[in-house]
Amino acid sequence: MGIGNRIKGAAEELGGKAKEAVGNLTDDERLRREGISEQGRGEGRQEAEKAGQRVEGTFEEAGGRVHGAAGALKGDDRQQAEGKFEELKGELRQKLNK
Repeated sequence: MGIGNRIKGAAEELGGKAKEAVGNLTDDERLRREGISEQGRGEGRQEAEKAGQRVEGTFEEAGGRVHGAAGALKGDDRQQAEGKFEELKGELRQKLNK
């Protein structure tokens, strides 16, 4: 998974929209249906990638909290800061992929 899948999904969706439009203009029902199908696959690919990124963000956030809490217990300011950074990174990843 990765940003590449989102780009591929967006390209597939866009290509499907173009194919649907050409099908509409030429009264080609088969082409129109193919375009609609490609749009759906593209949207699905993008949504699957977003869901994966949200899960990854959830794990980053939780791991950061644990890392920061361990730092707090040890009195290690650096470890606390690293944990907070990881936590915030996970929160941001989740928000960017809603």
